[in-house]
Amino acid sequence: MKIPAYCLALCTICAALSVSAADLTRAEVEQRLATADKNHVADLKRKDLTELDLSGLDFRNANLWGSDMRRANFSNSNLSGLVLDLAVMSKINLSGADLSNTSVFGVHVGGANLSHVNLTGSRFCDARPR
Repeated sequence: MKIPAYCLALCTICAALSVSAADLTRAEVEQRLATADKNHVADLKRKDLTELDLSGLDFRNANLWGSDMRRANFSNSNLSGLVLDLAVMSKINLSGADLSNTSVFGVHVGGANLSHVNLTGSRFCDARPR
């Protein structure tokens, strides 16, 4: 039995919506962070965190690789030691955040608020202001 192409497309869209983190609230992110440790990281990899207020949170045991963090508020958050490669961080608020010893490769940072950010020991490569 051959499945019509529109059914396959609809199934693909539904599957993507069901695993999308675009609907994560601050409380859900906090819950994932609370249960994380060095052996079991909070999986926020490739998640849509746009426009969330995540200020003051500790992300040290989180995976934010490839996440979409546009217009999110990470002010005064701890992002030290993370791999933020391929993240989209345009118009993000990182004021007062700790990004020490982070890896930042291929990141879009246009319009980001980087005032008073700790970047000690961080590695930046191909960060673009778009």
